[in-house]
Parts: sequence; structure tokens; C-alpha cells
Amino acid sequence: MFTKLYDRLQNYGFLETIKIALRKLDHKLHPEKYFHTKIFETPRDKLKSVLFITGEGKNANTYYRCEIPKSQLETIGWHADIIHYDYLDLGFIKNYQYIVYYRLPFSRKINETFKLGQQYNAKQICSHDDLVYRKDLIEKYSLSDYIELKEKAAFLEQADSMQNFMRMFNYGLASTNYLAEDMKKFIKKDVFVLRNAYKDVPPLSKKAVSEKIILGYFSGSESHDRDFAIIWPAVKDILEEHINVELWIGGWIKFDFDNFTQRIRKFPFMNRDEFYKVLSKIDINLLPLEDTEFNRAKSEIKFIEAALFEIPTVASRVGDVKDAIKEGSGISVENSEDRWKDSIENLINNKKSRENLGYEARQYILNNYKKTLLGRDFVNFLKD
Repeated sequence: MFTKLYDRLQNYGFLETIKIALRKLDHKLHPEKYFHTKIFETPRDKLKSVLFITGEGKNANTYYRCEIPKSQLETIGWHADIIHYDYLDLGFIKNYQYIVYYRLPFSRKINETFKLGQQYNAKQICSHDDLVYRKDLIEKYSLSDYIELKEKAAFLEQADSMQNFMRMFNYGLASTNYLAEDMKKFIKKDVFVLRNAYKDVPPLSKKAVSEKIILGYFSGSESHDRDFAIIWPAVKDILEEHINVELWIGGWIKFDFDNFTQRIRKFPFMNRDEFYKVLSKIDINLLPLEDTEFNRAKSEIKFIEAALFEIPTVASRVGDVKDAIKEGSGISVENSEDRWKDSIENLINNKKSRENLGYEARQYILNNYKKTLLGRDFVNFLKD
């Protein structure tokens, strides 16, 4: 506990650490702000109703895998609800034809829920957006090292529990093709790929004219130091050679930034509105991924969100991220210092290139990740 507290103080300072502590207290006092605790109305048409049961709070994971799919379904006339399993009333199960279990380990209550779903002839689907159910990979890549020792065993046990639960399902839902292929080892019949997407299109605002170029790196969790290490040698050279360049880092990165503290800004994990405000101000989005089995299952969501603000992305040529970034909509590179440095410098030195790439990225996302498009694909899977 004291190590984590010290790290927070070092990374974010005293005031931000106090804010984090107050947020934790608020979690306990006002759970409805942090968890999906209620279902507000009974669906009118059971045959077009989906219930998402989540093991996560109201965080980025649930936003992408429950809230956005709910929005996609509602756009085409379906009903969808989200509930955290701690607040699930089993009496609601009979109202839904489809039940999606997102990131859930096996438990007595979940077993009861699953059996009730079978009793009411609901189609039950196991949903994942990461290889968090693969204990072997978590251990292989030391992905639990950032967790305190007493929580580490529980984290690994939960991975095994998730995997055992998966074996009970005929159908699965994945965020990438690579992940879907892995889930098929445990799911009995079929796994559908419902890609991560956006909920609403944020308005574009004109950037202030400035000679400053801002590189942005935003981590999704506390375990991305090895990803960031891929680009740091190239970024460090760029900071040394271009005095007009800044680096903005969002999330939890523990790194020695040498003498560049004046041109490196750190942001803690933020809510979506705060994140979008920061994201919209950067000029080049950086998406490094170490080429591992775990990372090959990662989605392209960081590319998507940057593209919504016409910000070009330079990404590692890894897994589904490599396949999602089509030529002309972004830049994917091999993980070498020279490739990363050349790609970033080309964009730094060519404003027109940055603008064109950002524009094409936004058009590509708006055309291929529409709510109605993805919602219809999802419904076709459910009906099949």
C-alpha cells in the first residue's frame, strides 16, 4: 500500500493523490456513480431485449463493451440494459432473450443466473475484450506485477475462474479477430467480433496556431511501461533535437524521463470529457505495443478516438491494430527506434501531412464504425 502511495505522490503530486483518495471514499458512499446499480424499466419486447451483466464498474472497459453496444442496439430499435452483478436481481432474468456476461469470473450467484437463463431459454453469451482469462499469459508477461502482492493471487485465480466459466457457453463476443480465435478454444460453438467503437461523434474545434507540436501517449491501465519503453529512445531523441516538441502522457507510467520534465506533462486517469479535452489538443497520437500474444488481442480504440479529432496515429504493427489502420488513415511501423523516429519526425516536419492523415482517419472511422452498421451486425449475430 505504501509503495503505491509513494508512486502516486511521485507521479501526480500531493493534490492529485488526495483527489484519488477522495474518489475511493466516494465509491463507498455513492456506488450508483461508479457501478450500474439499477434497471429502470421492463423491456416491452423480450425478443428484442439484451441484458449486459458486467463484472466491472463504470470504467472505460464497460463503456466500450456494454454502454456503446447498448447505444448501438437502441439506435436500431432494440432494448438493452446494463447491471453490475453485485446489484443484479435474479427476477429480471426472465425479461431478456439475450444475456451478455462481460468479464465475469464464476461464482455461486453467476451460476444461479446462468441456470435461470437456461430455464427461460435465453441465449447467453460470454464477452471479453482482452486475454484477462489467460493466467498463463498474465504470468508469462508479468502483467500482474503492478498489483500489490496480496491482490496478485486473487487476480490470477480470477483469470482461471473466467476461463472455466467460458467453457459453459455456446457463444462468445470479442473485440478483435485475434481474441475471437483464442476464445474459440473454450467456447463451444461460435465467437462474434463486435469491434470497439465510439458512442457519439465529438465536435471538432479549430486548434490554436502554434509552433509547438504535442506528442500524446495514453495508457489504458497500469501495466504499459514495457509498451512505452519501445518508443522512449526515439521520443527522447526527438525531444533533444526539436525544442518545440512536447510529450503528454496519460495514465500510470513509471519512467525516468531524464532532463525533459519541463516538456513532459503527466495526466492521471481521467473521465471521458476530461480525456477528450486533453486528447483534442495533441498533434500526433502514439500507440506502441510490444509484440506479444497478449497485445495481439488489443483493439484499435486509441486509433479510433484520436481519429475522431483528426489526429494522426503512429502505431506498432501488431495484431488487430496493424489490420485496422489502413493505408492513408494512419501509420503502422515495426518496433525499431529508427522506424518510430522517422515516422514521428516526418509528421512533425510536415503539417500538411498531419492534417491529411488526420482527416482521412476521421473519414475512415465515421464510415466504418457507425452505430447503425455495427448494431445491425450485432443483431444479425444474436438472431443467428
